[in-house]
Amino acid sequence: MLQLHSNITLCVVGGFISRPIMPPYKGFVQKGGFLVAVLCYHSVCDAWSSPLAMNSATFSQQCTWLAKRTDTVDLARAVDLMDRRGRLPRGVSTLTFDDGFADNFDTALPAIKRSGLAASIFVVAATLDRGHQVDWVDDPPTFTLETLTRDQIQSMDAEGIDIGSHSLFHKDLTTLTYEECVEDLTTSRLILEEILSKPVPYLAYPRGLWNETVAKAAQAAGYSGAFSLPVGPEPVGAFSMPRIGIWRDNGPREFWLKNTRSYQSVRTSRLYQLVGR
Repeated sequence: MLQLHSNITLCVVGGFISRPIMPPYKGFVQKGGFLVAVLCYHSVCDAWSSPLAMNSATFSQQCTWLAKRTDTVDLARAVDLMDRRGRLPRGVSTLTFDDGFADNFDTALPAIKRSGLAASIFVVAATLDRGHQVDWVDDPPTFTLETLTRDQIQSMDAEGIDIGSHSLFHKDLTTLTYEECVEDLTTSRLILEEILSKPVPYLAYPRGLWNETVAKAAQAAGYSGAFSLPVGPEPVGAFSMPRIGIWRDNGPREFWLKNTRSYQSVRTSRLYQLVGR
């Protein structure tokens, strides 16, 4: 990055200088004027200071920003529109949420509806109706993290929110055998399909972690595709569709940058990994 002015930065990629990266001033980016990746959220909760938990006011502002500048599509349409790098066409966006926290219904859904956005929730099936407790979070709050109920995901489905699988227990799937992985992912899908009375074709890997064995297991478990959350170079395909993580400390500039054409390619490049170290 070359800082030319307090409001203008040049991005240097592979030795070449790209066009200036401009700040997210109101009205600067016109609808359809840039390319957006599939965005990944987790929680929207003011009382939890984890990177996973977006501040509700910030999330609402981001929804408004996206609504003004993009056309949102459901998950199936987003998959159809992705290019070979997992990027969406100019002016198209979609939101996804992992883990199925209860605040997705209580806090995120109203903001999504007000902004007229499309979104998907990837649910840990064993946690529905407070069955399996949330035991995978690295920095849990002092209060109990509640998850969505069967009634809530049925209600969200009726509101047009896509429901996908985030596995059965949120285990690191790369640590399971092929057979264990197939069983976990099949059971999760069948539970959700029984609740929703419709196919559940998409999976989001817990923590975005996968390998070739996991991808083959996901296909064998009956899914049409699966989403990752890459932090480094990895192949893109039907069972490794990339998303961009949105975190609590992402301000307006970071959020805008994550919605630009080059971010995903640069973020997962080997050069970025070397510089990041």
